[in-house]
Amino acid sequence: AELHMRHRDFDSAFSYYEKAIKKNEQNIHAHIGLQEAARRAGKDVTERYQHAWESEPTDPTAAYLFARLLRPDKALKQLDKVRTTTFYVHLERARAHAALDGKDEGVEISLAEARLPKDSPRAMDLLAGYYEDKKQYTKALPLFDAALKIAPDRVEALVGRGNVLRLLGEYEDAIKALSRALELDEDDPEIPYRIG
Repeated sequence: AELHMRHRDFDSAFSYYEKAIKKNEQNIHAHIGLQEAARRAGKDVTERYQHAWESEPTDPTAAYLFARLLRPDKALKQLDKVRTTTFYVHLERARAHAALDGKDEGVEISLAEARLPKDSPRAMDLLAGYYEDKKQYTKALPLFDAALKIAPDRVEALVGRGNVLRLLGEYEDAIKALSRALELDEDDPEIPYRIG
């Protein structure tokens, strides 16, 4: 799917993301990819994700995936309905705040909502993920590095670092980070996918 995205064959990418989701409904990266492929191919998947959220209204992942497709003001209202927050819910809140005010202060708001100290590895992961999502990879990388200085075996930071390095074209270092993450968490199906 990612290969087809790079070649701007968005219909084929959409089809492959669909297959990935059928194999693993919990594959959040495949859902995000599907939404992006749909957007670029001119397909509307809003109803699909709205239905998924309405079926599981307490599921934070379903709320997050639906909120991604909404205007920022509506996304914030949608996410306010979620009682159990996750990394992705905080990340989407940050994106929505930033879209509304044109600044990155939304990240600070999200960190405060998550009750995370700014120097905690979790907060650094969140902030790095926010910049990665905005394709500001040179801002994301030092934050993943800072998280790993505090917690060298933090799988989330290793995966984030590997993904950002891959997107920056630094493939050898990306494989090292992702391989280390795989050593620490052999059961995560996303890590071999990223290495591949």
